[in-house]
Amino acid sequence: MKQNEAIVLNILNRIGTKGATGKEIFNNSSLNRAEFNTASGAIWLRGEIVGEKSVGCCGNGCADYCVSYMKFDNLWKLKAP
Repeated sequence: MKQNEAIVLNILNRIGTKGATGKEIFNNSSLNRAEFNTASGAIWLRGEIVGEKSVGCCGNGCADYCVSYMKFDNLWKLKAP
């Protein structure tokens, strides 16, 4: 795992099950936009980030098929174990 991915995952772990928008996570990351997109995109593609069921996310970690994939105004959270 790359350092920038660890930064994003740390934020998601602190947020917990309530989630946060991609924008909020980015604003708390201290990464530039390109670094954040690369790091969070990799985590999404591994199926570790999911969206909210209220916007149609199934919670299965569908990677780039998720309705919330890389949508900065949607809630992101770690996939439940």
